[in-house]
Amino acid sequence: MKKTLKKTIKTLVFFIFTLLPFIYATHTIGINLFLDSFEKPDCYLYLQNNGNYLIIQKASHPDFSLKKGDIILFWENGDINYDKINQVTGIGTWKKYYIQDKNNSSLGEKPIYRGQIIGKIIKITNSNLYTEVSMKIWEVAIHNLNIKTLM
Repeated sequence: MKKTLKKTIKTLVFFIFTLLPFIYATHTIGINLFLDSFEKPDCYLYLQNNGNYLIIQKASHPDFSLKKGDIILFWENGDINYDKINQVTGIGTWKKYYIQDKNNSSLGEKPIYRGQIIGKIIKITNSNLYTEVSMKIWEVAIHNLNIKTLM
């Protein structure tokens, strides 16, 4: 009886430690995006930037949409930057997204065109050991586990 109980406890502890990174990733990015990342793994990125980690939904995602207040990752003069959208103008698919011009504040806002946009930043997480490990396990899982085949 004691051996069976001990084995059961060890198995439960193993599963808990195995599932904790996925539970943390789900809490960090949300359950809908977590599940969507397994269905469309090529549409999500996890990047490090200045001690923070960025979780990005690429512009190639079928349901990709932008609105005022979203933080976008974009190309600008050969560099990659990110900033918050202050205003959206345009008709249909011909839209301009305006961000604050940091280099020349007298100009106010500057336009970013759809072709410059790499993706939308879903979450910016701080750098700590548990976040790094959890998000790396999530990244490896979405790119190496084929959930569609398992389902």
